[in-house]
Amino acid sequence: MHGGGKCPIAGAKKQQYGALVFNPLKIDQPAALRARGKIGAALARWAAPKHHGAVPVLGRIAIACVKNEQDIIEPFLRHHAPLMDLIFVLDNNSSDDTHRIIAQLVQELGNVVLVDKPPAYHGQAIFVSQAMRYVQSACFADQIFFLDADEFLAVQTRAELDAKTARPQQRALWPKRAITLGRMAWRTFLVDPASDETQQPDPILRMRWRRKTEVLRPSTSKIFARFGGGFDASLICEHGNHKLRSGLNRRLPEGLIADLHLIHLPVRSFQQLRSKAIAAWISNLARGVAIAAKQGVHRKAIADMLAQRDLPMTARELAQLGMSYATRYPVGDLDSNAIPDAHGISPLRRYSDGRFGDAENLIQAAQNPQIMASQQLKLQNLPQGASLDAPPVQYLMQLFAPKTVGVYTAQGNDGYGDIAAFHGAGRAFEWAAAPPAPADMTLALDLPAPQDIGPETWAALAASTTETLVCAFPCADGGDAAVMDMALNHLAGLGWHPNLAQSLAFRAVSTLPHLRRTAMVLHPSRDPVAEAQAAARLREIAAFPHKAPQSPQGLITAAFDLPYPDVTEGYGIRLP
Repeated sequence: MHGGGKCPIAGAKKQQYGALVFNPLKIDQPAALRARGKIGAALARWAAPKHHGAVPVLGRIAIACVKNEQDIIEPFLRHHAPLMDLIFVLDNNSSDDTHRIIAQLVQELGNVVLVDKPPAYHGQAIFVSQAMRYVQSACFADQIFFLDADEFLAVQTRAELDAKTARPQQRALWPKRAITLGRMAWRTFLVDPASDETQQPDPILRMRWRRKTEVLRPSTSKIFARFGGGFDASLICEHGNHKLRSGLNRRLPEGLIADLHLIHLPVRSFQQLRSKAIAAWISNLARGVAIAAKQGVHRKAIADMLAQRDLPMTARELAQLGMSYATRYPVGDLDSNAIPDAHGISPLRRYSDGRFGDAENLIQAAQNPQIMASQQLKLQNLPQGASLDAPPVQYLMQLFAPKTVGVYTAQGNDGYGDIAAFHGAGRAFEWAAAPPAPADMTLALDLPAPQDIGPETWAALAASTTETLVCAFPCADGGDAAVMDMALNHLAGLGWHPNLAQSLAFRAVSTLPHLRRTAMVLHPSRDPVAEAQAAARLREIAAFPHKAPQSPQGLITAAFDLPYPDVTEGYGIRLP
C-alpha cells in the first residue's frame, strides 16, 4: 500500500511528478507504481494498457517535431542516427534552412525520414500523437523516443542505450505485456558566460556550462515509450512530449531511468531565443487564448521581455536565462548553481555552420505562415475515383535521389510519374508491357495478385531498374499472408530482396491501406542475412489480424493528415 497504508485514490497528495489521475477510479499513477501489496499491484495491472506481446519488428525509433532549428538539427540527427533504427522528423513549416539540412541528411544517414507537417495542425501534441499512431502501426517498434531538436540522449553507442533502457524501474511490478514509460531527466547546458558568439557561432562548441542541480518535474524531463512491438491507437502525447496517456485519460505506468539523461540545449543565442519565444507565442495564440494561457508560458515571459529589446544579450545574460528555462522554482544564479562541463556531442557538420536564422525574418514568417512546398502538389488529370499517395514517393525521392523513375501501370496514367517528377526526378515515365530503358527506381504500387502476374511481367519488373524496385498489392490489404509470401518468393527468385527499415518507413508515411499493408522497397542482393530476416519479418506482419479501412480517394499530399482509421482490428492492435 502507498504511504501510511491508504489506497492512492482521488484527492491523494501530489507526488514528485504531480497529480496523475485517470478515470474511472482516479488512481494516482506514480503512487500505484510504488504500491506494495496485492491490492495496489492488482489496481496497477488493471490500469496498464496491454498489447499482444509479439516480438518487436524494429528495435528503436524516434519521433522529433522541429521548427527553425538550422543551428542544431545537424548535430541532433548525427548524434541519434546510430542509436535508432529510424528517425521520423516532423518539420513544422520551417522558414529557415532546417528543411534543406534534414533533406541532405536523409540521403547521407539513410535512416532519417523527413515528414512535412500538414497546415491544418496547429498543436504539436495533436500531430505527434497522430504520427505515433501511423508510425508504430507500421514499424511495431520496441521503443519510441519523443525528442526535440535541442535534446540529446546522453549516450554514445547503441549498446550503451540498450543497457540503460532494458530494465525500467517498473518492470518488477508491471507485466511484460503492458506498454510502459521510462522518464529521462534533463541535464540543461548553458552558453559559456565568457564566450563570444561573433567568434564562435556554433552552440555545440559554445555551450560548455550546465545547471549544477535539476529539480525533477514533468516539465524538466521527457518520456520514452516501451511498446514491445504492440500498439494502442488511443494513446495521446501531451503538449511538449512530457507525458503520454490513453484516450480514457489513463496515465501509463512509468519509472525514472536514473542513469539516462537528456542533454538539453534550450538557450543557444540571442537570435534563437528571440525568434523562438515570439514565434512560439504567435503559434499558441493561433490555437486560442485559452490554450495559450496554459502552454508555453515560459516562452511568453521571454517574449514579453525581448519584444522591445534591440541590443543582443551578453553571453552571461543568455546563460542566466538558460538557468531558469522551463522552471517555476528558484534556480539560483550562475555563481551558485552552474558549473563547467563537457556534453560530449560531436561538432561534426557538413551542411550547416551553427548560425541561427535571422530572427526578424522568422518572426515575420510566423505571422504569415505559408503552405509547405510538398503540399502544393496538384495533378491536372487525376482519374475519377483514383487514390494517390504522394508522401511515400517523396520519402523515396529524398532517400535515393533517383534521376530516372519508371512507373509500372496496366491502367494507363495513374499519376505517380507526375508525383516523382514534382519531387525531383529528372525523368519519369510510365510503362505497361516493357520499360523503354532501365530506370534508377521503379514504382509498381498497384500490382495485381502475384498469381495473376505472368512470367513476362515479373521479368519486366526485375529488368526495369538497376537500383530500387518498390512493389505493393492492393489485393492483399485485408491481410492475405499468402500474397506476401508468394510475392517475396517471386522477387527473390529474380534477385530482388527487401530492405526492412526502408519498407516500414515507406509504409509509415503512407495513408492508403494497401501501401501501409503490402509495400516493399527492394534492391539487388547486398546482405543475404539481413535480407532473409527482412523477408521473414514482412511475412510475420502480413499474418497479423487486420481489417482494412476504406481507402480515401483523391491526391494525398501530407502524411499523418487523415485521422487514424477507426477499425476494430488494425496494425498492431491486439487483445491480451
